[in-house]
Amino acid sequence: MSQIKSFKDLIIWQMSIEAFRMVVKDIERYPNSRVAKIIGDQVTRSVSSIGALIAEGSGRGGKKEFIRYLVMARGSLVESQDWIYKLFLIGYISDQRKNEFEDLLEKLRIKINALIGKLRT
Repeated sequence: MSQIKSFKDLIIWQMSIEAFRMVVKDIERYPNSRVAKIIGDQVTRSVSSIGALIAEGSGRGGKKEFIRYLVMARGSLVESQDWIYKLFLIGYISDQRKNEFEDLLEKLRIKINALIGKLRT
């Protein structure tokens, strides 16, 4: 990790930003209803937390703290997977879009787990 100058250099942060961008783009197409606003807010919060926690953890200055924040980011990622599935169930996103999210989030989960493992050794 010696070549990492900023959290922005981390692939996992970049992937989290892509997930955030996808969610924000999709929200514009949700119906104008109370449920859509509530779910849109929840999925935006959970997805945005992934990158925020990665960034914050990287700035804490120690492996132990970074690992703790990566574990929390992983928790937000799993919460996001839940919201994405719910969006699909109620017809706000297509099966194809759900699969795109699932693929990105699963790859991100694997990379977060790998970084946690690397930092623990």
